[in-house]
Amino acid sequence: MALHTHACILISAGAEWRPLLESFPEAKTEITPYGECFPAHLAGQNLWFMHGGWGKVAAAGSTQYAIDRWKPARLINLGTCGGFTGRIQRGDVVLARKTIIYDIIEQMSDQDQAIEKYSVEFDLAWLPEPPPQPVIISTLVSADRDILTGDIPSFCLLYTSPSPRDRTRSRMPSSA
Repeated sequence: MALHTHACILISAGAEWRPLLESFPEAKTEITPYGECFPAHLAGQNLWFMHGGWGKVAAAGSTQYAIDRWKPARLINLGTCGGFTGRIQRGDVVLARKTIIYDIIEQMSDQDQAIEKYSVEFDLAWLPEPPPQPVIISTLVSADRDILTGDIPSFCLLYTSPSPRDRTRSRMPSSA
């Protein structure tokens, strides 16, 4: 009988996966359609780590694969990200309360409505107050391309209060 999987930890980039493997020298990796994976038992938890690949399509496919194969109680997307100077420091841990995909190009309807439609707000009510470790709870902006330096001023205007879409609260992302 298969063990209950408490969590599946998904890692996108190869540059993040390789150091993770070094931390688990005894890991016996398997191959999935998306990349390598391995089980681990830590702090009484049965875990699966999976290299799912980067980009929206690989992320969606590998996430569904993990759900179907291991039926985890929780999914954790672990990785690195950049940040906006003054909003986040190197080494900070970000817990996303909202994600915004900024590289949607909508040519048949309103661009802002398309971005809003594919934004996600997370219910963090299940977490204890304060969280078990120091985190910055913030909005994460994400895409399949890096933010160009010239885009940063418009991002700051668009996702800070008051913004064209939300005049009541700050939406400034801490990281990208």
